[in-house]
Amino acid sequence: MVVGIKNFNLFICSTPLQMIIAEKIIITNRLPSEKNIIIVLHANSNEKYLNYANRLKKLAFEMFYFSMDFGSSRIKKLKHHYKIKNFLKCNFSNENSYDVYFANINDMTISQLCTMINVNRVFTFDDGIGNVNKKSIYFRDEKNSIQNKILRWIMGIKEKQITLKGKIFKHYTIYDGLDNIVKKEKLIPLSIWPFDSDLNKTKGVREIKKIFLGQPFNELGVEEQIIIKNIKSLGIEYYFPHPREKNKIHNVNYINTSMIFEEYIYNEIIENTDTSYEIYSIISSALLNINELSLTERLSVCYLYTDDIKKQYSDVYELFDKMNIYSIKIR
Repeated sequence: MVVGIKNFNLFICSTPLQMIIAEKIIITNRLPSEKNIIIVLHANSNEKYLNYANRLKKLAFEMFYFSMDFGSSRIKKLKHHYKIKNFLKCNFSNENSYDVYFANINDMTISQLCTMINVNRVFTFDDGIGNVNKKSIYFRDEKNSIQNKILRWIMGIKEKQITLKGKIFKHYTIYDGLDNIVKKEKLIPLSIWPFDSDLNKTKGVREIKKIFLGQPFNELGVEEQIIIKNIKSLGIEYYFPHPREKNKIHNVNYINTSMIFEEYIYNEIIENTDTSYEIYSIISSALLNINELSLTERLSVCYLYTDDIKKQYSDVYELFDKMNIYSIKIR
């Protein structure tokens, strides 16, 4: 059980990007490791997850993992929340208070955590493009099914998305200049992959590396053959796969790394000063995440679209256009 120090920092993360942002917050604010507790909620654990979790673990004195892989099973979900309840009773003292940091304001596990512990202040940070997309779940009223209402009653979960949103003290954002889930005076810009004049240093560009960011095209309603045809016509030779992709694209070089794309490309630009990079995707949020890097002369980003998909995801493409991301119509 945590004893001694009265106030702790509790970080709750569920994606590699969230873990990178949490790492940056800790380092920027010089939060001492002996006060930091990490809870990782994961739907599936893979190499990237473990890479960033192990990195973040070095900045805390305790880290806990909980699997969220219960799908649509009501029994598994109920068991999960009982597990969280028992965990909190055994490991968190009501004598202590906690500054809580998290991204997913709509997550019931986070609502349960914030209900059961003595919360001092609530800090939030970006989950991704959903924070700046006004049509995302973060900007809509929470829909409580009968199943969730029963679960909340059984577990005594009082906090909801709307109440957590109202308690946010400050919000850390990687999307400086864009509206977010809180008022502007509560926003704290956080530069994870900053543009630096050193990134323009070059020995003379000898190679242009074209990379396509993969996505689960079947979920987007995009025909894979259209993607393959345009990868070929644009002369794209490298492919960065998405974890949920089922099919493999042939005749391209797959990039296999334990890093997420944003960090991978940042390191590439620093290390390969004789190379320029062109990044292509359909609707990947990574295009927005690395947009600051496009200030360097050695990186350009571009989204590909069809009329149908641009209509379907108009809110996301409007953000891309607002950030002056180049576009190409494909057929």
